[in-house]
Amino acid sequence: MFLALFLSRPFLGFSQGKVILKPSDLVDLSIQNSKFLKISSEQVNAAKARLAQTKDNALPFVGVSGSYYQFAKPNVSLSSGLSNLLKGNNSGSSGGSGGSAPSVTNATLLQGTVSENLFSGFKNKYSIQADQFLVRASELKNEANQDEVVLNALSAFYNIYKLKSNQKILTEDLAEQNRRVHDFTNLEKNGLLTRNDLLKSEVGASNIKLNLSDINNALEIAQYNLKIMLGIPEANEIELDTTQIFKDRTIKSKEELMQMALDNRNDLKSIYQENESYKARIKSAKSAYYPSVTLSGGYIDAFIPGLLTVKNVLNAGIGVKYNFTNLFTTKHRLEESKANLNASQANYQYNSDQIKMGLNQAYLNYLESLKRIDLDQEIIEQASENYKILKNKYANSLATLTDLLDGELTLLQARLNQSNAKADAQIAYYNLIKSSGTPLTKELVNQ
Repeated sequence: MFLALFLSRPFLGFSQGKVILKPSDLVDLSIQNSKFLKISSEQVNAAKARLAQTKDNALPFVGVSGSYYQFAKPNVSLSSGLSNLLKGNNSGSSGGSGGSAPSVTNATLLQGTVSENLFSGFKNKYSIQADQFLVRASELKNEANQDEVVLNALSAFYNIYKLKSNQKILTEDLAEQNRRVHDFTNLEKNGLLTRNDLLKSEVGASNIKLNLSDINNALEIAQYNLKIMLGIPEANEIELDTTQIFKDRTIKSKEELMQMALDNRNDLKSIYQENESYKARIKSAKSAYYPSVTLSGGYIDAFIPGLLTVKNVLNAGIGVKYNFTNLFTTKHRLEESKANLNASQANYQYNSDQIKMGLNQAYLNYLESLKRIDLDQEIIEQASENYKILKNKYANSLATLTDLLDGELTLLQARLNQSNAKADAQIAYYNLIKSSGTPLTKELVNQ
């Protein structure tokens, strides 16, 4: 029973059929299923692993070694003095032939070592600081990438809305065009309409069909891409919940948004953290100018049968080392680190300028999108009135069919522009919010 229930769970949390989406749904789904964010998060893990390795380098060295040696029987003769010494006889004569050496066929050596680096010019300290800054930089990049992924998903949502709205408007207009073609065909058969006017109406209907075909193809592509972005199975159908997707938004002044961007943009914070990392790298490189001091201790136990036995030999000491070559070679490492710092600082200034220009453009685009909503409403009212007048004139033979078709096309374009303007305003708003450094959370999207 448990296995049956487990296997009946829907793939990725979606059952087969229709998936209804509202803008706030896109936040979690896009973050959870973004392959780009998976790469970004693994880069954070890699940075954390590098930091752990740097901290490991600061740990004391503790090692134990053991060795066993098996020797071939050596042919060794000792002087008589050394032979007597080995036998414990220190009063032997200085002359005479040498004695035979003891038979040594194997040896055992056990050794333990502990060493602690007491001072190395604060190299470990600054290396750890540098990697800590890089970990934070990678985390901030990941957060910035999350906002970019959410913005792309929201833009895709409203673009699909635009395509569906355009599809509906064009379908309605095509039905009107087909009715006209049907009526004109009957009139032409009865000799009440010229062939040229019938062809004009047929061309108008064919153009609408062509535009509708382009819209349908673009809609298929957009829906497929959104499914991939959100991790929705391809077999599922997407339906947009449009009940509350258009809201009146209030924004701060451009100056306030500009300051927010410079203070809160995660991509800019990430570059700042990289700058601090390079500063720490410079301090770490300068540590080569200082001597290193090491505290060490050891244990030795050796046994050579018939020759030597050593038990419990403990040793401890302090070692001081200074590498004079570093006086000449360290300056090149410092030059590289300083060049990297200068490049990173220039990158910070460059990105600051890019953020200012981007926010200024996003702010003006949002204000323009609001103006276009009101302007498109005026245009659609004017185009509707113009079309009514032309329709009456054409019925009374006071206007040509070309005039009527032009008026109808103007009204159609106005309707399409009005439908797109509302969606464009929402996209412009989210882009402005993201440009100001404010995270695109579910709560913000629901406001």
